[in-house]
Amino acid sequence: MFVRKLYYDLTTGEVLESHMRQGSVMMTTFEEDTAVLPTLNGRTEADTGCMVWTEPNAEIEMAFMMATNVSVDVTKTPHEVVFDYTPIEEPETPDPAVMEEALTKMGVELYEEG
Repeated sequence: MFVRKLYYDLTTGEVLESHMRQGSVMMTTFEEDTAVLPTLNGRTEADTGCMVWTEPNAEIEMAFMMATNVSVDVTKTPHEVVFDYTPIEEPETPDPAVMEEALTKMGVELYEEG
């Protein structure tokens, strides 16, 4: 059996939980999922949407793997998954000399190993 579930906030479309399982798995209910998934603590079916796929779809699976962000457009009927592929920018590594100067100005003593 194959199951992919995507739980999301019905107001904002923010994805709360997304997972895929296949093999010897059972379909679980919302109540069962909220009991074991910390991301769903305190959620109810009144404020939480759920999309379920029971058949593998290569296009959808690739989109989940490649997307940098997944959300749900709750303004559409039915709600639609939105995949964002905007690259995540790596934080700039600070220059060690600049960091050392800043720490020295703050009064932090630096010790060299050795």
